[in-house]
Amino acid sequence: MLPADVQKAVETKFEMALQDRVMEETKDKKNAVEAYVYEMRNKREGFITKLQETEDWLYEDGEDEAKGVYVAKLDELKKQGDPIEQRYKEHSERGSFVDQLVNHVNWFKQAIASANPMYEHINLSEKQKVLNEC
Repeated sequence: MLPADVQKAVETKFEMALQDRVMEETKDKKNAVEAYVYEMRNKREGFITKLQETEDWLYEDGEDEAKGVYVAKLDELKKQGDPIEQRYKEHSERGSFVDQLVNHVNWFKQAIASANPMYEHINLSEKQKVLNEC
């Protein structure tokens, strides 16, 4: 075999090894996505099941429990439910906060672009920095 042929064979081997590694990493990431989907689905379904079980317990075995038992039950449910509620709240309020941010950015743009004497002390490079940030 000629040295050029050996070099070509080595390059081909490395290319094939790289392709194999990319395929393996791709398969691993696909499996990670699938696992995450199942995990999140099970957590949601698990929480719904836990809520139903707790409701059933309240009207059956848990009807005449001590205050501490109810406190513990509520804490147990809130540990799982509060993060869900917080994410929902953040999602539903996000639009108004984005609107407020856009209004503030537009106000800064207008202030910098205006000929208002109140902003004359700001030099051009500082105004440009503000515009760039906007």
